[in-house]
Amino acid sequence: MKALKLVILISLCATLLPVIALAEDQVPKISVTGIAKKKVTPDQIEWSVVITTKDKNLESLSSKHNNISSRVLDSLRGLGVEKENLKTSRMRFNEDWNYSGGKRFKDGFVATTNLNFKFSDFSNYLAVWKKLSKFEQVAVNSANFSYSKSMEVQKELKNKALLNAKDKAESMAKTLGVSVGQVLYISEAGYKNIAPRYNALASESRISKAQAPIEPGSTEISSSVLVDFRIINN
Repeated sequence: MKALKLVILISLCATLLPVIALAEDQVPKISVTGIAKKKVTPDQIEWSVVITTKDKNLESLSSKHNNISSRVLDSLRGLGVEKENLKTSRMRFNEDWNYSGGKRFKDGFVATTNLNFKFSDFSNYLAVWKKLSKFEQVAVNSANFSYSKSMEVQKELKNKALLNAKDKAESMAKTLGVSVGQVLYISEAGYKNIAPRYNALASESRISKAQAPIEPGSTEISSSVLVDFRIINN
């Protein structure tokens, strides 16, 4: 008997859910996107480099790679890069395969480590470039400007985006002769941090000839939200 009641209850719920969903879809509402933007001046440079070492012997490769990685880290610390702003990742060993005469052959082993770091003293830019260029095992993937307080700005912009959505909805409602009621739905549409990118792949000759300091320009941070308001007929 209990099992029969349970089956009836489940069937009743399955029948009512589409009706409830349909009723919710038929609620008069205004859907708006709230947007807020702010321009800031970048205050740090974020670097991404990779350290690559090759050797015929895996054991000697490990020692050589660790030695070079330590020298690179020590050099960066010597230039004022804080320890907490240095991060190594994706350390791996692989077989080093090459091609010759249409044939593939194993030419020892290769070790790679990704290194990310950042600093706020822009005057150190050329010094960092020149120091990294001394290591033939180091390749720079990117060096981009960023803003250290972007999270705080995003929080501020999210609140402003919500107010912007409310203003839009009230303006639309007033034009149509109705009023805005309770909030039915809120969703973050996302953040954007559009930062200028400096050419990190400049040649050493260009670096040595550089006379003027680099300019960070400006960064635009934006936030957007999606909000549904109930429409109340006056």
